[in-house]
Amino acid sequence: KSLLYERYDDMVVTTSANARGNYKMFDGVLDDMGWEDYSRVDGREKFIQLDMSKFRPTFDKIRLCGWNVDGTTVKFGDKETALADLEMTEVETSEFSHTYVLSRPVTADILRFNFHNEMVEVFEIEIFAPQ
Repeated sequence: KSLLYERYDDMVVTTSANARGNYKMFDGVLDDMGWEDYSRVDGREKFIQLDMSKFRPTFDKIRLCGWNVDGTTVKFGDKETALADLEMTEVETSEFSHTYVLSRPVTADILRFNFHNEMVEVFEIEIFAPQ
């Protein structure tokens, strides 16, 4: 089970576009719209940032479900340091999801997804504890 499942009230979610229901990105439903950014403004950053400092999860796998999320970069960090790129051993992709397997477990206050496509839809964000 995802460490983010039904933890919306324990996070501060910041995005580049208003969302009608950010909480839907953490409800376990992989095919229901949680966030979208269809902005076509050149140079405008598209992102979702999760501040998880209330519960600081340790994880080694991330699954991002959505449409047009290929090429997404993922960064992590805490409130005192600059965000850093996650070191991944592999990225598993399917039509509507990308699973990032990390090279080592990470404990983070902040997790940020930067999207590089013109139009993006995110259905679910999941992180998983090391097994």
